[in-house]
Amino acid sequence: MNSKITLLFLISLYSCTILSQDWSKWQPSPNFERKMFKMEDSTLYLVDSSFDEIQRDRIATKVKECMINNLNLLQEKPISPVMGILALPDYAEIYRLFGKKEAAITDDMNGQYMVAYIENTEHCALNRELMGVAITKRWGTQTDSQSAWIKEGLKNYASPEVYSCDSYTIEERYIYLLKNDKLIDIRQFPDRSNTIQYKIACNQSAYIVKCLSDQYGMDKLKQLWKEGMTDFEKIYGFTFDDFIVKVNSELNKKHPNSIDLDWKRFAQECNPFPESDWLPAYNSLQMSNPQLNRMVTKEIGNLRFTVDSTLTIAERNEIRRETNEYIDDCLKIINEKPFNDSIHIYLVPTQNDMKLLLGGRIGGISGLKNSGHLTENTIYSVHGKKHSPLKHEVMHIVSFLKWGRTMSINTTWLEEALAVYACPESLDCDGHTFEERYVYFLQNDKLLSTSSLFDQEMGEESFQYKIFYSQSAFIVGYLIENYGVDKLKKLWQSSDIDFNEIYGITFDGMIQKINSELNKKYPEPIDFNWEGFKQTCIE
Repeated sequence: MNSKITLLFLISLYSCTILSQDWSKWQPSPNFERKMFKMEDSTLYLVDSSFDEIQRDRIATKVKECMINNLNLLQEKPISPVMGILALPDYAEIYRLFGKKEAAITDDMNGQYMVAYIENTEHCALNRELMGVAITKRWGTQTDSQSAWIKEGLKNYASPEVYSCDSYTIEERYIYLLKNDKLIDIRQFPDRSNTIQYKIACNQSAYIVKCLSDQYGMDKLKQLWKEGMTDFEKIYGFTFDDFIVKVNSELNKKHPNSIDLDWKRFAQECNPFPESDWLPAYNSLQMSNPQLNRMVTKEIGNLRFTVDSTLTIAERNEIRRETNEYIDDCLKIINEKPFNDSIHIYLVPTQNDMKLLLGGRIGGISGLKNSGHLTENTIYSVHGKKHSPLKHEVMHIVSFLKWGRTMSINTTWLEEALAVYACPESLDCDGHTFEERYVYFLQNDKLLSTSSLFDQEMGEESFQYKIFYSQSAFIVGYLIENYGVDKLKKLWQSSDIDFNEIYGITFDGMIQKINSELNKKYPEPIDFNWEGFKQTCIE
């Protein structure tokens, strides 16, 4: 869960606990926009302001009743855990705050709990999360991964409404799974990303929990939770597998025929996330990043787009088409096949918007998952203008995913060179080609030295960087068009600079060869727009 939101929750809880003011009445939250809050029995209720006071009071009452019922099911005494309840109206709001496509989320920070959930749904997952809190508070935590089914089973046994969209009971679903050979080993509990297997495991473990508690009492189940699955036989006098065989045998006798269950409906998510909608952008720095607050996001296949909300649907669809075209073009340039890697693409109108988003006035930047602080393959780019660098950043991601990062410090210039070569439009405000620019640099003694290409020390003037970009892009284009992309890939992936071994000539020798050919091709000084070249194309 978002650590900043959790921290704000804890600050609110702490403030309400130590101050003498009466927090039992609903009032605007000082830490969260569009939220009302009150504090009762060490529980902080934080409710979206779209709910009226009657609805807010019903939410607080429901939380109390759920905790009482859960503790009764566990046969435990009442508790008053330090807890925050965040009631949200829809998926858009839960995604904006947490960036997750889930109906409910629980966070535990040093024994203080925060439960966020969607209130306006028939199959509300609130009680499921509250049962998880009750189990942890009364039974403690469990590190045995093979025991996860106990907690999940209890949560779903206590909250059958979460999966009740098919109108069948837990037992009826279990019978169907049994008769159709769909039962799984719940000791290897799947995660939520595997939707159908997770739903099977939840229903299956709920029924096993019911059987164990009904036949042998809740105390033994509690003991099993505390001691782990390795002690199952010691606690119950038989193995877990033997118990499953016994349960299945009894059900086969009780129900000789299969249940007429609609499998397609069972497999559906009762609280489906509205995939077709554009959602408010997840803002990990909630209330402190104005740019993200005005952006919307949507996942389309393996690409996720986060764009300015002022763009029309037609413009967003054009961005999608254009980006896929860029990916195909970049793959074609490096002679690689399509890929299914996910990429999150952030697009803003200007460099000023980029400064609001990232803190720096840049045209674009990209990075791979798990590099730096990135949790996904990510592109940030100015877009919508004539000189958009989006394709430049796409080539970075495509080449990194297909070829990896360059292996030698002397070949890192290739990364920028290839990206610029793929996206000439980001530099074309002077109206010249890479070749024409290179010729002008050559004729006017402006070419960067080999050492400058390798260490990329170009000075602070923006046009110095443009010399580097144009010069290196022309060299890469020359290598691809005259020697093929396979040799470039080999150079890219060389642990040392093996230019001579790969191309049969030294790098300096190749530059001399290029310069000699261009001097013959252009014997007269080229008519060049130097002032236009020095301009910054990306607004």
